[in-house]
Amino acid sequence: MEINKLLKSIHAIGPHAAIGYGIVWKWEFEEMDDDFSIFAPCNGKKVLMRTLPLNCELENVCGYKKSFGGWKPPYWHPVFHAEIAVPC
Repeated sequence: MEINKLLKSIHAIGPHAAIGYGIVWKWEFEEMDDDFSIFAPCNGKKVLMRTLPLNCELENVCGYKKSFGGWKPPYWHPVFHAEIAVPC
């Protein structure tokens, strides 16, 4: 429950939080059996959830477009620029 400890200190999110906007009443989360941080299932297919280089295994994956840019931090550094798959 380390996440719960971290979230207790966050009382508001978004713009103008200092003047009362975005107040969080309570935080709720649930444990997931699978990791959906990169791919998520949708109608029997895998959907891309984050930017990846195009040279990764993207067979049977949908929900992305081809582009050029950074795929890992620091995103601005030219070393990490390549052809990438960007989630739609």
